[in-house]
Amino acid sequence: MIPKFGPYLLLQTLGEDEFGKVKLGLHCQWGEEVAVKLIHWGSIYLSLRMSKVKWEIEVLRTLKHSNIICLYDVIEMDKYFGIILKYAGKELFDHILVHCYLKEKNTAKLFSQLILGVWYIYQKKIIHHDLKLENLLLGHHRNIIITDLRFANQFKHRADDIMQTSCGSPCYGCSQARYFGRALCRLCS
Repeated sequence: MIPKFGPYLLLQTLGEDEFGKVKLGLHCQWGEEVAVKLIHWGSIYLSLRMSKVKWEIEVLRTLKHSNIICLYDVIEMDKYFGIILKYAGKELFDHILVHCYLKEKNTAKLFSQLILGVWYIYQKKIIHHDLKLENLLLGHHRNIIITDLRFANQFKHRADDIMQTSCGSPCYGCSQARYFGRALCRLCS
């Protein structure tokens, strides 16, 4: 028996984060594939966690760009609520693990799409705060889709506006910039 969440059948797990699992969902009526980020109500009762989830949803509602994950809906049920996102494909990280490298032409295309997406986010006065290969998906026609905006933060366009929030994945910590630079070099080699 395949579990159901609202109008979606829940298939395999695509990933996990601090709040719950992301499952591949299939709309029962239309057959459309989506990503369903399932969050157990019990895991977010702390006001700080709930505010992070609400903020991520607000950011997703704000951003409409071909290189940024698209929010379809938010569904609330008794034990869980789900953030319904466009299914965008596999992580760029997994693709690189399988293929070891990308051709320079493909790398240039992906990097250009990444810059366009980040620039769009920046124009909305938002900073992603957790860019890494695991948060870059390969969508249709192998286009970059930026995902996981739970650490995103807003800023003001002032010279003295210094963000004072912690951000990013703890495992990447201070080496995140160096890691991302090495990963990009690996893409090009």
